[in-house]
Amino acid sequence: MSSAVVSKGISAVQEGLSHIGLSEKQQVLTVTSEDKKESSYPEYLPIWDKTIPQQPAYTKVPYDDRALYADTSLPTLLPTLKLASKEISLKEISPKFGTVVTGVQLTDLVDNPKAKDELASLIAQRGVLVFHNQENFFKLGPDKLKEFISYYGVPHEHPTSGNLKGHPEFHNIYKSGTFNPERLYGLTSRTTSTAWHSDVTYEEQPPSYSLIAMVNTPPSGGDTIFADTREAYNRLSDGFKERLHGLKASHSAHEQAAFALKAGGVVRRAPVINYHPIVRQHPVTKRKSIYVNHQFTREIEGYKREESSALLDFLYLHVGTSVDYQIRVNWKQFSVVFWDNRIAIHSAILDFDPKGHTRHAFRLMVRGEVPVEGDLDEAE
Repeated sequence: MSSAVVSKGISAVQEGLSHIGLSEKQQVLTVTSEDKKESSYPEYLPIWDKTIPQQPAYTKVPYDDRALYADTSLPTLLPTLKLASKEISLKEISPKFGTVVTGVQLTDLVDNPKAKDELASLIAQRGVLVFHNQENFFKLGPDKLKEFISYYGVPHEHPTSGNLKGHPEFHNIYKSGTFNPERLYGLTSRTTSTAWHSDVTYEEQPPSYSLIAMVNTPPSGGDTIFADTREAYNRLSDGFKERLHGLKASHSAHEQAAFALKAGGVVRRAPVINYHPIVRQHPVTKRKSIYVNHQFTREIEGYKREESSALLDFLYLHVGTSVDYQIRVNWKQFSVVFWDNRIAIHSAILDFDPKGHTRHAFRLMVRGEVPVEGDLDEAE
């Protein structure tokens, strides 16, 4: 396997595995006591517990998209009177993709199934939703937050990242300390920390709805960029869309697992490879999107290596450099961002110096449907 392929897996793991300088012989890796003092919510800090036996391989689970049950006019989530009075407001980040929602407290949705269904519908339509000033959501604690995300499906448990003690559904994103930021971000061997990906697409049932909640963030930097893979598909010519029809590509967890072990972390499930259509259809909107990413996609089924690389490299370049269907989310402390992992790829912007600053968030997401392509001539 080429070093270029391995680097794809390495940079993906760096978003979840903190280089905290602890001995590889330790059975439970944690952040330092100083980090715990600085954290606004230390109960969300990560651990890597090597004492837990390796978990069995995932088997298929039922999935029923909650957006299919929503009133698409969103009367419970976004009441007309509150929109008219501007008690609730929606600000488009871009015309087709991404919305900042103001005036909605996510804690008010906890016991409101209709509002939660409508939230899923809005995520499926807009791709990315940003909610600021949500500290009460963090105060719910891990058990309630797990219950919240479980409404949308079976929570995904990341095979390598730091999680919470007793809560393997929590994927921790943590950057802090006095270590060399160039080493942390992979800049000793790369010119950029940008690592476009859709999370854990190597699973047979990759995630659908996902959220990241920001516990602490640096005063500037540390944003996340998202790209709309629906619009990326729409921009292709009819002939090129036809060329992609029927193609599947492999998505691999092996490189991520290898890097986790090398870094002294854990691998909780044996790494897998699954094949998914290069173009997938959304089960709610029926829109199609490009479904490959530089982090986990490896080869097109039935193609020779050079043929596969030529086509995949074009798609990576097409999605990753077309800024006219990308957005940038500027994090604030206690921001919560929801996105649809089936139609949005993302990358953290690791442009801040972690010396004296902390970027700490946690992610929750649910296992979605097995990706399908649908008919080539089906209406967009």
